[in-house]
Amino acid sequence: MMRIGTTIVTIAALLVPTAASARKSPDSGTPQSISRLLACRQLTDAAARLGCFDGESARVATGIASKDLVVVDRERARVAGRSMFGFSIPNFGGLFGSEGEIKSIEGTITSVAHNPYGGWLLRLDDNSLWSQTDDSILGLSPRVGNKVTVRRGALGSFQLSVNGQPGLKVTRVG
Repeated sequence: MMRIGTTIVTIAALLVPTAASARKSPDSGTPQSISRLLACRQLTDAAARLGCFDGESARVATGIASKDLVVVDRERARVAGRSMFGFSIPNFGGLFGSEGEIKSIEGTITSVAHNPYGGWLLRLDDNSLWSQTDDSILGLSPRVGNKVTVRRGALGSFQLSVNGQPGLKVTRVG
């Protein structure tokens, strides 16, 4: 009987969070391999610091070579984020930059067609394809070479404006 009571107390002790785990800092998004490399700067002994840098930088290089660690500069992240504007994708923990969500893009029409419902189907110079979802009529029909702006609208919608005209409600289809 005593053995069962001890087991229950042991299990309960394992389930109760400790003060150390409660104070655990939130994940900053920095990979552990990079955090370990940066921690080498804290070592005061020059030989230990050099050994730490050599070992951790070798691990980082191995991670990059095996594609377990991917390094992206800000400009490349901005371009990737812009290329996905209009698609419903997860945030990816700020992978595409910390400037926040892209509010609008500008481009030039490279092709004009009609979707199956009679609305406009416009391809932009970044190769994105936008299809009209409302029945708005433009004063001047869109033409190849026209400048457009696509802005985020309410409730996940998008508004596309051709040469400053009132916008069409659109969705990205490609």
